[in-house]
Amino acid sequence: MKQRVFAVLFHLTSTDRTPRHIHCPPGEKSWCFWKRAEAKKETPGSYKDHETVPNKVGKTMVPIFQRLTDFELLQRCRRNRTQNPNESLHNFIWQYCLKIQYAGRYSVEGATCMAICQFSLGATFREMLCRFVGIDLGYYLIQGSLQKSSERLKKAEEKSSDERKKRRKMLKFKNITKIQRTIANEGPIYKAGDFA
Repeated sequence: MKQRVFAVLFHLTSTDRTPRHIHCPPGEKSWCFWKRAEAKKETPGSYKDHETVPNKVGKTMVPIFQRLTDFELLQRCRRNRTQNPNESLHNFIWQYCLKIQYAGRYSVEGATCMAICQFSLGATFREMLCRFVGIDLGYYLIQGSLQKSSERLKKAEEKSSDERKKRRKMLKFKNITKIQRTIANEGPIYKAGDFA
């Protein structure tokens, strides 16, 4: 994995005089134009046709790539986790502190603390907070937090039901077939780096 990450840096800093494709994946389907040409037994094209990074910039990028190849970071990537929990927490933060409006440091810190509590403990954290501060709990606060917590659990159970999972898979499959039909009729819709 480390070699694959560093292959990007070596590839980007390659020039006609010093080609650095040691770590680039071999074969005709490689993302590296040099290795593709090598596999087809052709002479690779000039770097003038490809985007490269000056050597000085490449040297300043080395620490970034070293951090990207850190063993602990790669171990976390091995677990195949997604960023969905982070996005969910961000959604809670934005409920308290809107993205479209400027907020100072203390407002954002307060919103983050409130969001973490709600994310971890549910809506009933407001009751705990009031008890901690010494505020008497009102009827509507208790009922509202219980209702929010039960709605959240109900939605989570519905989303994890077999029917919902089957429906999501079916919709995903329909979308993929629709895209494939469009590509077959009209040609490729999107190509990376193609602005024509």
